[in-house]
Amino acid sequence: MKKIRALMKFDLEDLLDNRLAFVYAVIFPLLFFAMSNWKNIMAQQTYGTGKLIILLTPYLAYVVLSNALNSVVLMVFSRREMGFLKMYYFIVERRSYLMLAPEILYYFISLIECLGFTLLAMVVFHNLSLLLLLEVLLIISIIYFPTCGILSILYLLPIRQASMTALSGGVLLLSVLTYSYTAAFMPLRALTMLNPTILTSNVIENILEPTLFGWGLVVGIGAVDCVIGYLCMAHMPIMSKSQRV
Repeated sequence: MKKIRALMKFDLEDLLDNRLAFVYAVIFPLLFFAMSNWKNIMAQQTYGTGKLIILLTPYLAYVVLSNALNSVVLMVFSRREMGFLKMYYFIVERRSYLMLAPEILYYFISLIECLGFTLLAMVVFHNLSLLLLLEVLLIISIIYFPTCGILSILYLLPIRQASMTALSGGVLLLSVLTYSYTAAFMPLRALTMLNPTILTSNVIENILEPTLFGWGLVVGIGAVDCVIGYLCMAHMPIMSKSQRV
């Protein structure tokens, strides 16, 4: 744990030097939230807790996905391409630490950002609800590590850093655009839940109208994502590849 804490401290210092991820994770959804709900905000609408959590669903999913992609995946990938990951590996001696440290750090950052975003929405829509804050805490805790797990597949792709940046942008856009997609055919529905934003929608759906089958599906897909993440951590190359696209 000391090695993970040391890496987390280094990552935090690196974050304070580079605030671009903050723009993607907070400013963009904040502006979109204000633009999408401007009329209701100006009309001083009051939203109940259930309606407010549904309203916040895409923004919470975006914050988590953006942090996982831009602040964890791209950061680790960039360090590998620059040769730093190999140096860190010789220090900590475990591949998993190289990804667990930024994942844990950005879990807390995502949590702070989402709770702050929720507090702002509660003030705007005149609903100061402790229950809503607890629900957001639960949602982020459920979806964050499965999101990092499924995105860990990107570490295994033999592509250049510029290609990874473009690919991560495409993944973010596609995930956000499809967050409300659902399928009646159960195997297809389970497959689509590998999309972190769709998983988020299902978590919120089961918080509002809980069912044993629904929670079982959410927990099962989350476990699959985490297993995928573990396998990717165990097999991720720590050196850049010479032949990439």
